[in-house]
Amino acid sequence: MQISKALCVLAALGSIISLSAVAGSTEPTTSSSLGGESAIRDTPYQVGEKMPNITLPAIGKDGKETEASLESMLADGPVVLTFFRGSWCPYCVTELKAVEKRIKKIEALGASVLAISPEQPAETVKLDKKLKLDFVLATDHNNVVARQLGLLFQMPDEMIEKYKEYKIDVPQSNGTETWQLPIPATYVIDTDRTIRFAFVDVDYSKRANYDDVLEILEEIKNDG
Repeated sequence: MQISKALCVLAALGSIISLSAVAGSTEPTTSSSLGGESAIRDTPYQVGEKMPNITLPAIGKDGKETEASLESMLADGPVVLTFFRGSWCPYCVTELKAVEKRIKKIEALGASVLAISPEQPAETVKLDKKLKLDFVLATDHNNVVARQLGLLFQMPDEMIEKYKEYKIDVPQSNGTETWQLPIPATYVIDTDRTIRFAFVDVDYSKRANYDDVLEILEEIKNDG
């Protein structure tokens, strides 16, 4: 069975798994990636809250290695922040293509995009070259930031076994020993770090509507 078809089956499985799998890790964390704010949240950030700064190794728009800082990006305008699972996930690839399709409109509204996954940098480079993305791709190694933002998903044993059947090796992809992934999430963050739009769904087959994202960016521009 092809991976894309396999993941359709796994998506159905994942949609019935309890949210108790979220933030289920007991591993120690560091605060180096989240502006010194190391508290682990039980629930994701929502509209109206302030997003903490995020600093991560990344691949820039020019395809070169760099460091992505949410604070620095916000100095130039609003940021569309999205968390995705990895290049092996067809739902994620479809979402990234949807972003790329709208990137010129996003930039015309004074905003930029920061997409984050736990995949190893080498895989991110391959993804960037394959899709020719014109936005920043960052690496959240060991899901440190996802964990601190309340976006960590601890894969249950049943799901792990299914992934193994379909030859999807999450630990190998991420360069860790854990079966953990970020919950797909998309935020629009205003320049004062206020969250103006939030989409979070543990069912990874569901993603944000980026036309809605454009509407929020229009509102922010008009507010200014």
